[in-house]
Amino acid sequence: MKGALPSNMRLLALLNRPDVVPHRQNTTKTSIIVDWLALYFARRAEGGAIATAVQCEPGEIILHVAVDGSPTDDDREAGAYLLSTLRAVFAQGIVDHDRPLILRRLMIQKTAPRIRRKLQRLVTAPEYRDERASSLGLCGAFDQALQFWESRGRKETSLRCLEVSEELHGDQEHGTAALGAIFSRLMERSQEAILVLDSETNIDRWLTVLDEVWDCLDILQTSDVFRNIEINYVLPFMGYLSFMKKLHFRMWHIYFYTIGAECFVSDGIPIFHQTLGDDGIDRFVHGHGGVSIRWVNDLPSSLPSTCPPFHFPTTPSAHYDAFIESYALRTQF
Repeated sequence: MKGALPSNMRLLALLNRPDVVPHRQNTTKTSIIVDWLALYFARRAEGGAIATAVQCEPGEIILHVAVDGSPTDDDREAGAYLLSTLRAVFAQGIVDHDRPLILRRLMIQKTAPRIRRKLQRLVTAPEYRDERASSLGLCGAFDQALQFWESRGRKETSLRCLEVSEELHGDQEHGTAALGAIFSRLMERSQEAILVLDSETNIDRWLTVLDEVWDCLDILQTSDVFRNIEINYVLPFMGYLSFMKKLHFRMWHIYFYTIGAECFVSDGIPIFHQTLGDDGIDRFVHGHGGVSIRWVNDLPSSLPSTCPPFHFPTTPSAHYDAFIESYALRTQF
């Protein structure tokens, strides 16, 4: 059962991103879990380079974490808190509905400044460097893009948009208009979340406002409009494509904090049970091993070297990422 989760490194490199139209990497549920764990270990609001991999052996699960430099006391404390939270998630008596909530709370406690920064980038029109967004505002530019999309014969038929159409218009014929209303709501809720994160310290209050943001994002991310963006379907958007891709990218990076928790519960927990067994889960819950963290950079400086040092042409993480890609070791999606 080795490698029940893919053990190739999932690099989270968010500093010095090239100034091009962003796109998000294709994902599977397991890759979302591993990337979500990398998000947890990011040190700064501005981002950083973090790599995580999960190794599954019969009776043992190891989370390998590579941070920029040697792990600090704060990194180790964060790792210990992650494991203690996972014990709570696996504890008997916890209902399935509460498990994602526990994980979202964990993530908010650790990464609130980073989430706040991403929300600010989402709602700031000049960040998009788009003429329509600058002149019409984000909601105006989004509404124009929706109108153009509909003019190309498209129609919004996703389940949650039709539910909103029913609420707002009394029928299911206004799915696209409902999507526009949800986007406006997202902008309002995001601004409110920024204010709450800036002015309050109550984590329950943070969670409440961010849940409202994530609910809007869930509707948008599962809509027909953004499914077209995800597969890079150009014709329904034409000149609006660049703006919509940037928007999709920024929304996804906020949505990821909650969808990662959901995927861990729906797909990660069964893998843990399969790897550790019921007895192993019970031992883990009671603090007797089963799941551990190993820091990739945490090596004694006194180890003897048997060969000359290797000089990376780029950063080590980028070098290994290129190596994995060149030998097609990544999962093919």
